[in-house]
Amino acid sequence: MLRVGVVGVGNMGFHHARIYSELAKEGKAKLVGVADANFERAKEVAEKFGTEAF
Repeated sequence: MLRVGVVGVGNMGFHHARIYSELAKEGKAKLVGVADANFERAKEVAEKFGTEAF
């Protein structure tokens, strides 16, 4: 399984995180974290997709 993180969770990064989260359900990837300069945004996205915020 590929372990991935998303750096920058604005509009496009949010969609990348969403897709990796969906791939996790199929056992193809695991979203291990999201990072953003705006930590509040990172926490919001991390909570939505069940991962860690950085």
